[in-house]
Amino acid sequence: MQALSAQQKFGYTLFFILVPWPFFIYEFFTSRQYTQLVAKGGEIVGEMSRCQGPISFCKAYLKAILYSITFVSCFLLWPLAVLFIKYYNDGKYYLAKGQAKAEREKKIEASEVLFSTARVMEVSLESSFQPTIQLYILFPVLVQNVTANYFSFRLFSICKDESLNIPMLKTDQTISIITSILSLAWCFTFYHATLKRGALDRDLAALFYRAVLFLSVLFQIIGRLFIFVLFAYSFGPGNYYPVLIFLGCHILLMTMLHFIFSDAKMYWEKGGLLNLSFFHYMIGNGLANIYIHNWIRMDPLLIPFSKPLQHVATFMRQVVFDVVLMTENVVLLAIALNSNIRELRDNQLSFACVLLGFSFVGVVLKCVYYRYLHIWAWLIMDYITEKQDGHWTCHLYSNMYLCGDLRERRLLLCCVPRPIYAFLGWFCEEKPSCGNCTVCSVLVTLVVLPVATAVALIALIVCLVLALAFMPVFLVAVLPCVLFLGCRRSASRERVIKVMESEGSSSAVGGEKPDDDDEFRAMAQRLIGDNKKERGGGGDCELGEEQEMAMKKTKQAEAEAEIAPTEEGPVEEREFKSNGDLTQKLAEAIAKTPATRV
Repeated sequence: MQALSAQQKFGYTLFFILVPWPFFIYEFFTSRQYTQLVAKGGEIVGEMSRCQGPISFCKAYLKAILYSITFVSCFLLWPLAVLFIKYYNDGKYYLAKGQAKAEREKKIEASEVLFSTARVMEVSLESSFQPTIQLYILFPVLVQNVTANYFSFRLFSICKDESLNIPMLKTDQTISIITSILSLAWCFTFYHATLKRGALDRDLAALFYRAVLFLSVLFQIIGRLFIFVLFAYSFGPGNYYPVLIFLGCHILLMTMLHFIFSDAKMYWEKGGLLNLSFFHYMIGNGLANIYIHNWIRMDPLLIPFSKPLQHVATFMRQVVFDVVLMTENVVLLAIALNSNIRELRDNQLSFACVLLGFSFVGVVLKCVYYRYLHIWAWLIMDYITEKQDGHWTCHLYSNMYLCGDLRERRLLLCCVPRPIYAFLGWFCEEKPSCGNCTVCSVLVTLVVLPVATAVALIALIVCLVLALAFMPVFLVAVLPCVLFLGCRRSASRERVIKVMESEGSSSAVGGEKPDDDDEFRAMAQRLIGDNKKERGGGGDCELGEEQEMAMKKTKQAEAEAEIAPTEEGPVEEREFKSNGDLTQKLAEAIAKTPATRV
């Protein structure tokens, strides 16, 4: 099968690499570091003009060379320069102490936002397109491996260069695709965590929240990326441009939606003569929303030392963007699977279930994160339910942007009309009344009742079918276990009753509890008998006077131990301990006195 030519591969790859650089250059010229470099250059020029001798002039000249290298490096390699700035500020912050550390906190936050913004722009412009062309090239081989009887995955290969005659390590192209996808998902997650100002880095629970968000982004990206490749693959070999045309239209649509649900109007008002900040803000966010919803907030680039907007509701914005993304996924996948490509037609069900499943799982994880794990989860869905004129409504108050206007708005999430709500009320024992509404009565009688009856019959049939289908499993696997456990419980219960009866018959007559004197007397006699046997005697023994006195003292001490409060533990433990001690004391007293023979 003929793939892209070498010239097409090189052209697409070079285009994807060069696209981000205009945005990087603009970010450099609007950054605080550019202002500092310009001021530093002026200082160097002034120092050279004030030089009195060759030594001072040489020092200023060397400073000018170092300054020129720094300026050109920041201009051409702005992402690397931002990375250096971030690590430099991090190091200065962690090495500082006391007041100096508090003063550098603002700088480290600015460097974090600057780094994350530059990084997410690079990923949105380069990593968003690069995996599509890589996966498009390898897709025929990937489909062949997946549909074969076995599947092999190669990480790298070692080959020998004929000219140099030395072995060389060559990584597989699949590794590059995987790293691009992971980088894309991790970068979007990192930017989201940066906007939360460390709330997703505090403890182990916060790391779990971040992992859920990362998996949500990853699943959505994987599903949409493969749908793009299938869409391009459906136009035949070598025809990669249709997916680029679609992405261009999608970016334009996302740009317009971003203007509606953001503060882009402020960038137009404060952007200056050419409004470069406005176009940078709009196009950058259009590119950032290719795979998932994103809002790249570039406030520090517009207003120095400002932080990205916080506490701005994005519920409606995210709902609209996600609906658009899911609709596009379904449409593109339907076009691809109904094409003339045999590999796609033969695996329609597999591709549809897997790819749409990835996207659906990603959206579900996103809903779980924002509903239960987000730091403002209690505020995101703080909805209000109302009953008005028999209708049930659910409203949400959201402080959101709409065409540049930020204010609290009342959003209607759900509405149940009066006839349906009245019918459901009968099942919930509320029985609301619709009054004398003839239309509602006609709708309930002709539409709702037949539908509800049919649904109830279907549910009953399904339950009966499930019960009959489960009957063999119940008879073979469950019922024997139930009978065995029942017989085992009855046998153990009978054994316990017999033991209790035998103990009761030996210690009590007629169900009465034996007297404490008799119990102690019997215990003393047993101990005396044991003592007599140890001394070589025999026969029956009875208590002497000293032994009677020891028994009385032991019984009195036991009564005091039961009455007096103690902190040694629960009641059962105290009784057990006191009886053991008293028995030991009684045994010692008996051992010290001779036994009297009968």
